[in-house]
Amino acid sequence: MGRSFYKDFIPDDDDVVVERLKAADAIILGKTNASEFGYGGFGHNPVFPTTRNPWNLSLTPGGSSAGSAAAVAGRICPIAIASDGGGSIRLPAAFCGLVGIKASMGRVPVWPGCRDPRFPGVSGWESIEHIGPLARSVIDAALMLDVIAGRISRDRLFDPR
Repeated sequence: MGRSFYKDFIPDDDDVVVERLKAADAIILGKTNASEFGYGGFGHNPVFPTTRNPWNLSLTPGGSSAGSAAAVAGRICPIAIASDGGGSIRLPAAFCGLVGIKASMGRVPVWPGCRDPRFPGVSGWESIEHIGPLARSVIDAALMLDVIAGRISRDRLFDPR
């Protein structure tokens, strides 16, 4: 979240995307840097240093998923989770030479997101937020999307029909 009162926050539950990656035996390395509340983009927040593009440290990796993009482009990890409400999968993918997939609304569940009453704050992106992969190859992005996609009743867009 990139906000000082979240600095030491450890959630009680994994995001459903993390649950699915763990179930597929993915190794979770940790969290990456993000813009404050996902707004403004470019990986700047008051908690950590501004994220830089690993191809040129004077440039931004772009978008609020800047940390995810920098980690994949810098070969810290082969894939990363990103969110996109206003370009934060697409811009970092373009700025860092990666593949990013902004999945169709509802294809990848968004939970807990800002709907979990245990977590303070509110997301203005709630109605347009998408979760998707960032990767160095189309194959890796497609494999990750295959693992994280699928409906669940906890998702705010779940429709039992």
